[in-house]
Order: sequence, then structure tokens, then C-alpha cells
Amino acid sequence: MQGGTVAEQGGCGICVPWVCGAAVREVRTVVRQQTLLASFLLKHKCLRHVVIVVWAITFGGNMQSPVVSFFYLEIGMTPIDIGNAGFVSMLCLLISSPVYGYVLDRRGAYEALLLSLCACGVGCFGRALCSTAAAVYVASAILGFGSCFETMSLATLARSLPAHRRSLIVSGFLLQIKLVALSARLVYPAWAYVVEHLFFVQEELSRHRIAMALCILPCIFGFW
Repeated sequence: MQGGTVAEQGGCGICVPWVCGAAVREVRTVVRQQTLLASFLLKHKCLRHVVIVVWAITFGGNMQSPVVSFFYLEIGMTPIDIGNAGFVSMLCLLISSPVYGYVLDRRGAYEALLLSLCACGVGCFGRALCSTAAAVYVASAILGFGSCFETMSLATLARSLPAHRRSLIVSGFLLQIKLVALSARLVYPAWAYVVEHLFFVQEELSRHRIAMALCILPCIFGFW
């Protein structure tokens, strides 16, 4: 029995380094592929600006995501109010999706993206200034009309790429968006520390307003 146990332990001892080595090799492969994809997208004349803007907006949007629910509670909203705000935003997103599709087909990708950026930036900045549930509903509606930028960017990529590379590049770009979102959430604690201790913004509600208002900067960059 003991011999069998030792053998099993020995086998596990051999397997663990092999599994770890395979995982490291896989991660290196993915990183190399994503680096090559990012380089390709940034060198593509028609896609460079769209890709950079989507990265920036994704980073800005996810920098504020850890504080949104706390902000709602701090201004006196109830869980029902918060649910209603989410419903309003999603409803406006559903209503606006055919409109953006029409603009994309008739006018082009850049017009659709600019329209989405405008609504997204105004909605984010307006929400940071809200003090009542009713004001949040209005800001959520505007934000819902601007939440199609990721879909518009994917449509732009799909229209600009050859058919045989389309699925690979679009799926890789989606992975990049998720990685950017993850990095933004990891950065938030350091950002909050800097705002509190270096800029001396002691009130928590004020820090949350600043984090949410700064989401407009990537949208302004998109216009530029």
C-alpha cells in the first residue's frame, strides 16, 4: 500500500512540472499571437484608429465599473432603482441597435462609431453628476444609446478583412478587449490610492464621481 502511494506521489511529482511547462508554453504562444495581431491591426490604415479607440473606451469603462453600484447606493438609490436603471439602459441599447445598423450600411462605420461615442461620453459624464434616481435613469438611457461601440467596431473589422482571416482576427480582437478590461480593473485600486492620498480627495462619493466622469476622455479621444 505504501509502495503504491509513493509511486503515485512520484507520478504526480513528474506530472506537475510537465503540466506547468505545457501551460507556460501555451501562454507564450497566446501572447505571441496576440502581439502579432495587435501589430497587424495597428498597421492597418483603415482599422488603426478604430482599434485604439475601442481599447481606450474599454479601459475607461472598466476603470469605473468597480464603483458604479457603490455610487448608486451613496446617492440614495435602492436595489429596485438600480435594477430599473439597468433595464432602461438595456432597453435603449435594443432600440438603438437597428438604427446603428442602418447608419453602418448607409453612411459607413465611422459615422456609426462617432454617434455611439457621442452618446456614450455624454451618458457617462452625465451619470457622474447625478444625485437622484430620476437623473440616473436619463443618463442610463443616453448611455444605452451609446453602448453599441463594441458591436460597431467588430462590424468594421469584419467588413474590412478578407473572408478567410475574418473569424480568427475578430475572435482575437475580442480576447484583446477582455484583456484590456481585466487590466483596467486591476489598475483601479492604485488609481483610487493616488486620487485619495496624492490629490487629497478624501470623500468617497467624490472619488467615485471622478472615476465615472473620466470615462468621457476616451470618447473625446475617439473624436480626435
